[in-house]
Amino acid sequence: MAELVGSVHEFTHEQFVKCMSNEAFRNFILEEVQVYIEKYEMEKSEVDKKHDKIIKNIISIKKEGVKHLNKKFHLNLKLDEVELYDKEFRQKGGKVLEADIIYKMKDRNVFFLIERQTKKDYHMPFKILKYEMEIMRTCEAKGKEEKEAMVLASVIHTGPDKWDVPTSLLEIQEDIDNGIEKILGNVKNLGNYGLEDVNDYTKEELLESDSLLDKVMYLEKIRDTNDFLESIREVYKRINAEEKKEMDEVVRIALSGNMIPEEIEEFIIELNEGGEGTMLALKERIDADFKRQREEGKREGIKIGEERAGEINLNIGRKERKKKWTT
Repeated sequence: MAELVGSVHEFTHEQFVKCMSNEAFRNFILEEVQVYIEKYEMEKSEVDKKHDKIIKNIISIKKEGVKHLNKKFHLNLKLDEVELYDKEFRQKGGKVLEADIIYKMKDRNVFFLIERQTKKDYHMPFKILKYEMEIMRTCEAKGKEEKEAMVLASVIHTGPDKWDVPTSLLEIQEDIDNGIEKILGNVKNLGNYGLEDVNDYTKEELLESDSLLDKVMYLEKIRDTNDFLESIREVYKRINAEEKKEMDEVVRIALSGNMIPEEIEEFIIELNEGGEGTMLALKERIDADFKRQREEGKREGIKIGEERAGEINLNIGRKERKKKWTT
């Protein structure tokens, strides 16, 4: 192995090419890369699920949902005018299509679809169209006097990159020479959606907002665990007792996996009381855990490297012996 690689500090492109020409070494590299990719994707998926649950929990609180709809669509809805609607639709063949959140105006076939995205989906208008058509299908007009359902859609994007996905189905459809937009004008089209992108706001704007959803979106912009602990304390300073009950659940979801349930509850009590003792201890523990995991990762990496190096040397030795025997 040493003959192939040499000193780490002197490792050149030529040596890399030489190493990669060795089948055993190449397979070792590819296997290790795949392990890290799978581990990263699994961890990222778990994080996305937690964040997804947080946003859905907040937006399903009717007061927060109505605030969002009024802001996004310039409406003046009252709490008693809307209700949460069944978000599962069974399609042909038994496939279930599940939307994130749907609100419906009481006694009217007017629906509000709210989807949460952490990653860009360049087919989002078509995805919105599928939801809209399923809602309309389940509420199909029964007679001449009854009108078909109307669906207004909103997408809440909380990913780190600016959302540059088309917000209209027309933008991703085939066009004609005259131009579809010129023919249709400004008519409301299926597949369109309003966008709420966390990247359009500063942290200060979200933190100072009177919307609990905006404050949760503020927390979505925090990528470091220690920064999150400081940020959640700032949020608690700016919300009332009722909102703190909802935010308690956000904290439980966000810190699950980082703390045991008893520690989380102790932390929540301190947040509600304005204390800092548990927070400081928690930050120290998180730093210590991170350092421990990093050291364990190093030791595991060295162990795997030594084992694989031994395998590679063994394979090289076998090939050399085989070469001697056949010449």
